Amino acid sequence: YGGPPGGGGREVFQWTVEDGLEILDVAEVPLIREVGMGISNDGTVVSLWRSDQFEPFSTAFVWDKSTNVVADLGVLPGDEVSRVLDLSADGSVAVGRSGGAGGWEAFRWTRDNDLQGLGFLPGHSVSSATDVTSDGKLILGSSRGSDGSTPVAWDEHLQIYDLLDLLNNHPDLSDVPRLTQFNSISDDQMTIVGKSEDTLLAIYLDSPLFDGLCDANSMGDLDGNGKVEFVDFLVLSSNFGQPVEDHTSGDIDCDGTVNFADFLILSDNFGKNTAAITAVPEP
Repeated sequence: YGGPPGGGGREVFQWTVEDGLEILDVAEVPLIREVGMGISNDGTVVSLWRSDQFEPFSTAFVWDKSTNVVADLGVLPGDEVSRVLDLSADGSVAVGRSGGAGGWEAFRWTRDNDLQGLGFLPGHSVSSATDVTSDGKLILGSSRGSDGSTPVAWDEHLQIYDLLDLLNNHPDLSDVPRLTQFNSISDDQMTIVGKSEDTLLAIYLDSPLFDGLCDANSMGDLDGNGKVEFVDFLVLSSNFGQPVEDHTSGDIDCDGTVNFADFLILSDNFGKNTAAITAVPEP
C-alpha cells in the first residue's frame, strides 16, 4: 500500500508479473485509509482495514474482488479496533487481533462464523494471531503477560498451545537463540520464521515442528477420521497403563499416560461425530 507525496490518504495496490501495479478500488464506502494486510493464493480475496473521516477507530474487512463483496469483521465485544494479519489460501479464514483500551486479543474469522476470540495463556492478558496455514486449521501467534511474550498456536478447535518448550526443546533448534515470537510456518511445518528479542530468524527443520503435538480436543477420535469408534478403542486398550507421547496412542486428556480417564472420555463419545461434540473454549 502507499499514497501520493504530501498526504492525501493511502491506497491498496496489487502487483503481478502479467499486469504490473493495479490500484484496488474498494468502492463500498469512501475511505480515508486502506491498508492491505493479506491476499488469497489466487489474488481474489484481500484483507484490509479502513476508517473514514468521522470515525477515529478502524475495523478489519475482507474483500472478495470476484464478487465485490466486502465483509466487515467488526470487533470483539468491548473493543474498538481490529486488524487482519493473515488469510488462508482460499481467503475463507482470516486471523488477526482486536483491541481497545484493555489491550489486544487474537481472533479467527471464517465465512460461516462471526469473529471468535482466541484467548490467552493462563495469567496473560494480550494475544495476537499473526499467521494461519494454507488450509486454515493451524493459527500461530503470541500471548503476552508480566513474564513476557510466549509463542503460541491454536488448532482448528481453537485449543491454545504454549510453544515455548516445543520450540526451545526441538532437536533442530538446540543451537538457535530462544524464540520469543512465532511469525510464520510453511505448510510442511519444516520452515519457520520467528523472532528472538529484536532479531528475526528463519529456521529450517529436518522434521515437522508439530509432530506429536497432543490434541486435547480429539474427544477419542485417535485416528482423525472424524468419528469415535471401535478402532479408537483398540488403540487405547493396547496402550492402556502406558506412558505415551501424544493423543493418537490413547492419551486423550494429554496427561502423558493412557488411563481410565481417557477411557471415560472415549466411552462418553463412542459412536459420535467429533465435529458435533467438540466444544470451542471461551476466550
